[in-house]
Amino acid sequence: MMMYKLFLDDERIPEDVFWINIPKGEYVIVRTADEFKSYITEHGLPSHVSFDHDLGEDPNGYDCAKWLVNYCMEHDEKFPPYTVHSQNPIGKDNIIGYVENFKRVFGESTLPTFAEYFNITEKKSIHDPVRPGILKRQIKGKMTCSKARALKAKQKNKGNNTARASQRYINYHC
Repeated sequence: MMMYKLFLDDERIPEDVFWINIPKGEYVIVRTADEFKSYITEHGLPSHVSFDHDLGEDPNGYDCAKWLVNYCMEHDEKFPPYTVHSQNPIGKDNIIGYVENFKRVFGESTLPTFAEYFNITEKKSIHDPVRPGILKRQIKGKMTCSKARALKAKQKNKGNNTARASQRYINYHC
């Protein structure tokens, strides 16, 4: 890994980014996806990458993140530390999700998995509810058949997730 930091953005410079903390220091600034790919191909992986999503044209920052994941796989390299400074919340989440899924597969992710985040334990049997958290958030204390029936009866929309989860609990446990 080369000792340079890469900043992908079509308009801003690193000093303009104040809404998140990016590592201090000098950055190589690239404005397009083609510049991003060319610079990494020529100089190797950076020590840090800061992504913007909207580059004013296609391809975007998400495409650059996907390209970098493929580059890391082809060259048997770890994904470099990164930040996403994009102010596009959906684009930012897409980049983070894609990179973290890649890192999770290779055991590098520092973010919790879905199950860890929602504190979902491993299923013990096929009859256990898939997402018990839906009901646990609605009912205080131990889940019982009478509590599940009462919760289902309170639901105005019988097709919502809570009503469906209550019915699953009733089907499997009552």
